[in-house]
Amino acid sequence: MWHRVVQFSLFLPTLSAFGGPASAPVPTHTFDAIDPKWFASKLYLDTEHDRGILPTDPDPKDKCFLLVNYSVDEHSPSVKEIEFYPSGKIFRETDLHTHSIGFDLKGDSYSRVLREDGTVIYFDHFHDGRCIEGFSIDRKGKKETVTNDGGTLTEPDDHGKDTRRFFGDGGRELIHREGDDIYLNDSWGSWHRKPSGDEELSKVDPISRSAEQWSRSKDGNVTRPRGDHENASQQSLKSEFARLRKEFFAHLEQSAKAGGFSLRELGVEQFATEATTRP
Repeated sequence: MWHRVVQFSLFLPTLSAFGGPASAPVPTHTFDAIDPKWFASKLYLDTEHDRGILPTDPDPKDKCFLLVNYSVDEHSPSVKEIEFYPSGKIFRETDLHTHSIGFDLKGDSYSRVLREDGTVIYFDHFHDGRCIEGFSIDRKGKKETVTNDGGTLTEPDDHGKDTRRFFGDGGRELIHREGDDIYLNDSWGSWHRKPSGDEELSKVDPISRSAEQWSRSKDGNVTRPRGDHENASQQSLKSEFARLRKEFFAHLEQSAKAGGFSLRELGVEQFATEATTRP
């Protein structure tokens, strides 16, 4: 994760340089102009070596992307973020009209990704943490869209790689991967599979919105929320975990189907049907 670095005295590429041919479709959001009074923090991104370089660092920066975060002042949250190609043209732009209430993100965020010729190839709009509209155009020209009902997007990154994103169940992003860790999520709850084969499963209470986490080791041993598993047999715990797990994947399958894709496309079909966890 790139860390925010306070530095604002250096030259920034000007937005007037970012022209380009019109693209169809186009974002429904007009991106905010930069207020010259905003505080700007900058970091050069050496994508070849996965590291950040301070503006004051003597390392060469001519092949680096430049990430700039804007905020009203030095101590305020970001209101805008722009990442520039090494050429100085915009790669990614994000407007953040959001705030947090407890653990919930409220408000709207808008992101777009551009080719160096100015063509918009990716756009998303999140409201209260859920994607309600968006489109993407991949390297082969394939278009994907997202609505309130769900859909898929292919998002490019500054390493030249693409990530396919899956949305459903009211705009939730149903899957997230970090290395070999897999995180699944919908309104029923969430499931996490670790590289070791251990699993965590949480069901959300629709009234209190709280969730209690169950765990199952790669060897099949189950622990229940609140530690009260000590008074229950492993046989009963395994049976209850299997029931909840089946319920979760059945709900996830319906969320995916409503979004226009399958568990196979998510890459988790094999986990929905396996009887035990194995590395």
